[in-house]
Amino acid sequence: MQKISAFTEDLYNQKFRILCDLFPEAVTEYKDENGQIIKSINFDILRREFSSPVINDIKQSYSFTWPDKDFIMNQAAQRTTKTLRPLREKSSGKNGTPGEFDSENIYIEGDNLDALKILRETYLRKIKLIYIDPPYNTGHDFIYQDNFSENESEHLQRSGQKDSEGNIFYSKQNKETDGKFHTNWLNMIYPRLRIARELLSDDGVIFISIDDNEAANLRKICDEIFGEKNFIAQFPWQSRQSVQNDTDISCNHEYIIAYAKNRRQENRRLKESNAKIWYNKSDFVCFPLPLNPEKFSNPDNDPRGAWKADPMDAPNIRPNLTYEITNPNTGEKFLPPPGRCWRVEEKIFKKWLSEGRIIFGQKGESRPQVKTFYEEKKAFGSVDNTWWTAEKCGTATQATKETTGLFDGKSYFDTPKPLKLLSQIFNLVAPDKDSII
Repeated sequence: MQKISAFTEDLYNQKFRILCDLFPEAVTEYKDENGQIIKSINFDILRREFSSPVINDIKQSYSFTWPDKDFIMNQAAQRTTKTLRPLREKSSGKNGTPGEFDSENIYIEGDNLDALKILRETYLRKIKLIYIDPPYNTGHDFIYQDNFSENESEHLQRSGQKDSEGNIFYSKQNKETDGKFHTNWLNMIYPRLRIARELLSDDGVIFISIDDNEAANLRKICDEIFGEKNFIAQFPWQSRQSVQNDTDISCNHEYIIAYAKNRRQENRRLKESNAKIWYNKSDFVCFPLPLNPEKFSNPDNDPRGAWKADPMDAPNIRPNLTYEITNPNTGEKFLPPPGRCWRVEEKIFKKWLSEGRIIFGQKGESRPQVKTFYEEKKAFGSVDNTWWTAEKCGTATQATKETTGLFDGKSYFDTPKPLKLLSQIFNLVAPDKDSII
């Protein structure tokens, strides 16, 4: 039999080797207590390799921190001896055949930190989309304690709680009266997000459900792990439509926070001028939604088909896009509105006018407008917005009905999410059939 390691990849050594290759002059040696020679990095030399003041005056730098952060930052890199064990009796195949493993989907039960570390071995930089629904830290959540440096009896003595799988909690519930209320949650989420980023492909993206309790802290953590420039949006989701009457203000929304591995900085909008390169870039961009044909009509029987009237003006002011347009029906002259310009140069406008693409209102007496034809624009879709209403994305109540409908009216999940919400995410990411989610 082929011998395999019982450990996942040691990321400490991996990063150390990279530093040694990049900065050999910073590599030094020392003897440990057993007299063995150990290689190390001299960080004073490493700092000098950077021109000032890249790493100077650390105490005065902007940062987001909390108790235990130095320790918890290493949790993602620590090795695990856990492995995945297939359970044929709980498995089913593509056609629902019991005991088969050919569905191309994997459901993992266990501590997700260990699971992520195991998945990293096979799926490093291969995941297109990650969606996570972590505890919201409302004061009633179970927050896992990931510090396994103590033995079991020490943990039980300190925490006083252990679940059926042997996982240890900080406390039975992460109550707001706990002095480490936010720290516990940050310690839980940080290493998982670190590994999640490593799993994402170059054009990958992560969507995270959260509410007001930890939304601000989650944004700060994600800015640190993924980078501020890779922030996509913080989508408000109308999770409930009914009014909560047992408090002074009814909270009817949650958030979906999205970050990319590499957020596209230019050419985000798909259009004629960039269509040849738009799909081929190796960074993340939100896909346009399908164009709604109901917003188009053909009142004048234009042979080019259904159309809608769009404004002729556009943002900003450019001299070559500022000129007078004369209404041929009334002789009235028009300039762009204050602070704006026309969409195209005068030469192109005259071409559009001759082609019957310019109209001046329903009666021909208004400002110029452009005919936008459905057949010409359907390939480029429409831009979605960040306002995720209950009508568009469903509610928590609808999600509960959907899940209980699968289990003969029984509720096995406390905070399910509706199919409409997940469909909204999938439509933005638009993974192809080979994408791993």
